[in-house]
Amino acid sequence: MIPLLFTVGHRAYSEEAGTDSHGNVSEGHGDPVDVEAIWWSLGSDEPKLAGHDRVTVDLVVVVDSVTPVGPHDRFVIEGREYVVVGYPEDYDHGPWWSPNRKPVNVRRVEG
Repeated sequence: MIPLLFTVGHRAYSEEAGTDSHGNVSEGHGDPVDVEAIWWSLGSDEPKLAGHDRVTVDLVVVVDSVTPVGPHDRFVIEGREYVVVGYPEDYDHGPWWSPNRKPVNVRRVEG
């Protein structure tokens, strides 16, 4: 088993995070919850491109496979916030080995 050496903040996205002053349901993110991660990496000088629409990925965070992560979630890493790009990668269904870890592609949130 690959050890989870680091802790990052995970802010789950919700379409019903609260209500505004008019009582309308609004979307948003919860407070950061600590989750364990193996590593995060900027990768090489070449940008990582996810999918066919060529979304640039700023960082890859690898977390435990049981950590619920979805599109629009956010991670707080070393005081910086990143938004999840698409769905996590899943390598747990191979014929020889299941790492029980999933890489999550994220982009830096500015403003």
